[in-house]
Amino acid sequence: MFYDTLTIQETINRLKEMTYTIQPYRHRNEGLINAIRYLEKLKTMESEEK
Repeated sequence: MFYDTLTIQETINRLKEMTYTIQPYRHRNEGLINAIRYLEKLKTMESEEK
């Protein structure tokens, strides 16, 4: 099985791009914004472990 291997930072960047393209629909962005926050926390935890 093939998986697209993105780093956490690349994923965050792509999600941020998506939030900018749908900016007028602020209420629809909440899920994306929460996902970005979650991934940024994960990234911080990951870098602290190293």
